[in-house]
Amino acid sequence: MSKVEKSTQIFKSPLSRGYWKTAAAELKDTKMLVVTALMVALRIVLKPFAIPLGPQLSIQTAMLATALGAMIFGPVVAIPAAIISDTVGFMIYPTGEYFLPFVLTEIASTMFYALFLYRAKVSPTRVMLSRFCICFFVKVAMTYMDYRKHGQFEWAPPAILLATLIFSLTCPLYIWNILGM
Repeated sequence: MSKVEKSTQIFKSPLSRGYWKTAAAELKDTKMLVVTALMVALRIVLKPFAIPLGPQLSIQTAMLATALGAMIFGPVVAIPAAIISDTVGFMIYPTGEYFLPFVLTEIASTMFYALFLYRAKVSPTRVMLSRFCICFFVKVAMTYMDYRKHGQFEWAPPAILLATLIFSLTCPLYIWNILGM
């Protein structure tokens, strides 16, 4: 039985054909699917654990498994992994009623991590940009979906968004300085 050689190429941008061919090839790799299943399980296990900051504000620990998984298995595998982890996570740890469009926020978060971190040289800039895109685009979309669901706009999420943006722009550099990277 011959082994298929996997590409270890680092891409500067996710806008190349080779990037997407490599990402699509991850769906055919049994070992990668096992790693994906383990990352999904880790995300589900970490979902209830959070660092509370306020009444409805917390730092989710599952974000670490999401970022690591997206960095390993890429954007093509990220979509089904996000759908499975969000749906199964809600079944195991239900919080309120299930609102299907929130799955899109899980998909978008995982996709941003994958687009910035998969097959790329991980740097503080890439980490900050991925967090910025998640904080800005995904959280704004989530606020809009929440508005559509409840029919009222609350000012707390945009204020939290601003605080999160400031945190996401400053925290990675601080951590990188501590680690000496």
